[in-house]
Amino acid sequence: MAITLRVKELRLARGWSQDELAQRAGITRVTVTRIEGDRNRRLDYDVLEKLADAFEVDPGLLIRRERHAPIRAAGARASARASGRPRSNR
Repeated sequence: MAITLRVKELRLARGWSQDELAQRAGITRVTVTRIEGDRNRRLDYDVLEKLADAFEVDPGLLIRRERHAPIRAAGARASARASGRPRSNR
């Protein structure tokens, strides 16, 4: 999967609009639109970090091409690690 698909997939899984993601990440909505529409040929590392921070995931999750566990599970694991809660087996 390309990075554009991972960003949109994560955003939709959280029920966020492009405006909400932009606000949480500290970037413009236009940047989100370009990333999701694959019109951003070069993605600045700072933007990648901001997106990963907003989603509370490792930046690598956004750039890997292989399939991963469902997004909700990955996000739940990241949230559990951040909060110190034990991981669920779901």
